Amino acid sequence: MWQTIIINPLTNILHTLMSWSGDIGVSIILFTIIIKALLIPINISANRTSKNVRRIQPELEKLKQKHKGDHRTLGLELSKLYKEHKIKPLSGLLALLIQIPILIGLYMILVKEIGAIADKITFLDIDVSAPSITLALLSFVAMYYLMKISSEDLKPTEGASEFQKEFTKMMSLQMRYFLPVIVFITSVFIPAGLTLYVFVSSVFGIFQYRFIKNILNKEDPKAS
Repeated sequence: MWQTIIINPLTNILHTLMSWSGDIGVSIILFTIIIKALLIPINISANRTSKNVRRIQPELEKLKQKHKGDHRTLGLELSKLYKEHKIKPLSGLLALLIQIPILIGLYMILVKEIGAIADKITFLDIDVSAPSITLALLSFVAMYYLMKISSEDLKPTEGASEFQKEFTKMMSLQMRYFLPVIVFITSVFIPAGLTLYVFVSSVFGIFQYRFIKNILNKEDPKAS
């Protein structure tokens, strides 16, 4: 089933892009851009939800204090509050859940079935089926910058407690350093084609971040 649902469609898409571009690396780049572009509406929704949650944080804290220990009532009140502000709590997970099978499928293709897509499996003299320290470093830099600008939005809300301020600061530091390091360490061992996907995704994410932020600021200039 995995072969039918994930591997075969991805192989066909890459093969088509390969026929058009003539280069496996360019095909992976185009594939990445297509996937990320299709996910833009979902990412806009996720960012809008995140922004709205930060805005209503004081109300959330009041509800938690008011219904402390009464989880059932608290859950009902939170649902009402989210519905009132058109917040979809799970929207941030959707883009991630969509990409996980794509990453796994791409990994399996690069390890086992790359020969079915292209005779030449090098891109800029890099074998896309083997690890590349160069692409690992580029992915680290791109991911670091993406996390750096993304963490700028993690600011304590007005009236936040010292614990909340410290927690927000800790989350910001983890976003900025932890994920890029994990990406680098992982990229040292995985096929370069998958690392290329991560690198292009991060670069795309940098421009997407600015694009989405501009859209949300136009929707609510006072919150910018």
